[in-house]
Amino acid sequence: MVPEHLREQFAMTKYYTDLCSGYLEQAVLARFISEGHYASHVRRIRKACFERKSALEAAIARYFAGRMVVHPTDSGIHIVCWLSAGLKGRRGRR
Repeated sequence: MVPEHLREQFAMTKYYTDLCSGYLEQAVLARFISEGHYASHVRRIRKACFERKSALEAAIARYFAGRMVVHPTDSGIHIVCWLSAGLKGRRGRR
């Protein structure tokens, strides 16, 4: 909120000093989003993350069967694993 009589001065000051939100970049981003490219990008990344997460969970199930339990999450790229009870000392850290 800026008093009306200072509006133009603040707008010009922001224009000349605000390097973080350039007009060209904002216009390109707006067009990217409005043309559906961002939604397409998100779908592609979600699919890739799901495939990688599934591969990791399968590898853990195969190579750490009985020693590690994967708990399902909806986080996208993160998983939560617990070591099985009874794994202590050096053997548990391998």
